[in-house]
Amino acid sequence: MLQTIGKKLTVAMATFALALGALLFATPAFAAGADGSIAVAGNGPFASINVYQMFAQNDATATNSYVLNDDWKSFFTTDAGGGIGLAADDADLSNAAYTYIRGLGNDDAEEMATFAKQAAAWATAHSLTATTTANADTTSKTATAANLAYGYYLVVPSPAGSTDQTDPSRGTDALLVNVNNATPVAINLKTVYPTIQKVVNGSDNHASASVGDSLPFTLTSMVPDVSGYTNGYQFAIQDTLSQGLTLDKGSVKVAIGGTDVTSSCIIQYGEDTGNTFVINFGTEPLAAGKYDATDLFTGKAGQTITVTYTATLNTSASLASTGKDNTNSAKVFYSNGPTVDDLYASDEIFTYQYTFNFDLKKTDGTNPLAGATFQLKDAQGNVINLVATGSSNTYRPAMADEASNAVTEVTTPTDGTIHFIDLAEGSYMLTETKAPEGYNKATDTTVTIAATYATDGELQSWSVNNNGENAVEIVNNAGILLPGTGGVGTVAFTVVGVVAIVGGTAWMVSRRARRNS
Repeated sequence: MLQTIGKKLTVAMATFALALGALLFATPAFAAGADGSIAVAGNGPFASINVYQMFAQNDATATNSYVLNDDWKSFFTTDAGGGIGLAADDADLSNAAYTYIRGLGNDDAEEMATFAKQAAAWATAHSLTATTTANADTTSKTATAANLAYGYYLVVPSPAGSTDQTDPSRGTDALLVNVNNATPVAINLKTVYPTIQKVVNGSDNHASASVGDSLPFTLTSMVPDVSGYTNGYQFAIQDTLSQGLTLDKGSVKVAIGGTDVTSSCIIQYGEDTGNTFVINFGTEPLAAGKYDATDLFTGKAGQTITVTYTATLNTSASLASTGKDNTNSAKVFYSNGPTVDDLYASDEIFTYQYTFNFDLKKTDGTNPLAGATFQLKDAQGNVINLVATGSSNTYRPAMADEASNAVTEVTTPTDGTIHFIDLAEGSYMLTETKAPEGYNKATDTTVTIAATYATDGELQSWSVNNNGENAVEIVNNAGILLPGTGGVGTVAFTVVGVVAIVGGTAWMVSRRARRNS
């Protein structure tokens, strides 16, 4: 299932941040312990959380009291921190910062969320050291920061795929959290990072095909919220095909919410990108090879992005054994900071394409037979056009541009074996059109290629007619003609009968002669 993505906090998360912020001003103070904890759970992949203590809870009083940490004093003198107008070393700055945040929390949840995002960006720009960093568990998708002193914290998730997993520069989903007792503060992220899904043949992560077959691919993602990105927002989908797949460039289509936006994208493919093509959303340049998606995405947050295209299985495709063959992958690159160079990549998603083979072995039951001619037919009974490959007595389906070199019949050589390669999973028919000299033609033989796959699309096993050799033996019987009406057998019996009649007549004549004498 596609997951909701966005650049900034959703309104629901902002409201949650507001509620947490309100605790800063409404919760009685406790003794400032070091047994607090924050657990952040996401509905998508993230690498870690970076936790910064902005205010320490003052344990010297029994009333609500917080002290601004020295690392954050300069922030509150900037416009992002409210531009309080006091020097960083001013004794009144702590109280003024407290009052500023309290005003945000009482006025507008969106302002509170924006403040958290700006604080995270400032921490990154000034290389602020996090109070603690907690890595996310890959199974539970939860990161827990433990042993926290009581106070007011900025929590910044860091995305999966970051080259520095403790880098808090994501700039989104930043949270303000009040830790005032030993009860863990549990947070469920309402937004996740851009992701992508990919299927082949409509719904699967794998497919089988014969060489020359066209395979349809579909990629889906979701439009992020680009509000607040004043310097532009980059969003690009990169798709990489194996050498065994040839992209049909004219087939690439892009839609948002069901509306075709292909003309609003810059698609880069060809020699510069090898077997990879990149769809850049938007046409306004940000920098060399980078484009601004802001205008295209504005007002469309949450709508489905759909990319469709076809690719043809070619003669470079690997024949199936077991494992993952002829891969096709995709991922998303997206803005994740204040400049066009702040980019992250989503997890890569894969599909796998398989093609199979089998051998025809012609024998008399014991020895191989040469000179038998066959047609290979598909499940509908259509004769498959074949071309010879560079390997001896090996044939594959002809490509669309190979009609002049194609044949419809193949003949067994001395060893009686013909190799058929580059075939899709499914049923085929071998029809013998001419038997070797002195033999009768065999009846049609069904060939079934069947495979099993893991949930991730990996090929686990495959067979031909459920045998372990991936070969089909067809036996010819020697051409002995049995008797039939008007045949040689009848003639033989007729001759015997005539001889018997003649002999009997002679015996009767001889007997009469003896009587008369």
